[in-house]
Amino acid sequence: MKRYLLDFEYILFDTNRRDWEAAASSVAREHLFALTALLLMKAASHQDLSLIWRILELWEEIGVIRDRELFLFGMIYIVETQDITLDDLKEFLEEHQIEGEDIMPTLAQRLREEGYKKGIQEGIQKGIQEGIQKGIERGKQEGILLDRQHVLVMLLSMRFQLTEEEKQRIYSVKDGQRLEEALKMIFTAQTKDEILSFLGKE
Repeated sequence: MKRYLLDFEYILFDTNRRDWEAAASSVAREHLFALTALLLMKAASHQDLSLIWRILELWEEIGVIRDRELFLFGMIYIVETQDITLDDLKEFLEEHQIEGEDIMPTLAQRLREEGYKKGIQEGIQKGIQEGIQKGIERGKQEGILLDRQHVLVMLLSMRFQLTEEEKQRIYSVKDGQRLEEALKMIFTAQTKDEILSFLGKE
């Protein structure tokens, strides 16, 4: 029976007692994004936005915010999973003089502009209210699809590193359900090929 049991190594610590001033600690550096995910879940369950500010402060201390692309993906994940607006995030960055507030227009554009623009344009061309509504809904779906692609590329890049060709393969996947399943595989997959092969199945 023993050979069928999972034998994982666990990283256990109490987030309530975490010393947030010690942002440069080895645990925080080594497991930064796992820690971020845990805190975001805690923030959602307790509706405590102050935890999100702690996360951003931690990122600033460790240097993630200076990596524009990594910071952008992280912000997308926060906005999509938490009840927080882009204006709130921008205000926080400005108040704490954290470099990165100039990224907000890019973030907003990636999150919404492409999907909504396509939807609204399609609706206007049809010239009737039904067409406009249908176009907007389609735009929303395309925006959601783009967000899932971005997050999957970010997480795979952090775990395994991706080539530009592999990133484009992910962006070419238009099946939202398959992308969602691939996101669930991130923490159990042993190699990136497992996920890329899953995405490429007919």
